[in-house]
Amino acid sequence: MNTMEWMAEAGFALGPEVRPGRRYWPVPPQGVYYTERHRTLYVARVVDVRRRRSRHP
Repeated sequence: MNTMEWMAEAGFALGPEVRPGRRYWPVPPQGVYYTERHRTLYVARVVDVRRRRSRHP
C-alpha cells in the first residue's frame, strides 16, 4: 500500500477505472481494486488473478 501511495503521489498511472470511482491495478499474481479519495488510496479488494474468470469485480 505504501508503494501504491508513493506511485500515485509521483504521478504514475495506477490502472484503469473499472467502475465509477473504482480502479484496478494488476500486481501479478494479484490484482488490486481500489478507490482514491482525498489523495488517499483505499483497497476495496485483492484477488488472485490466476483464479479470476470475469473482467468485472
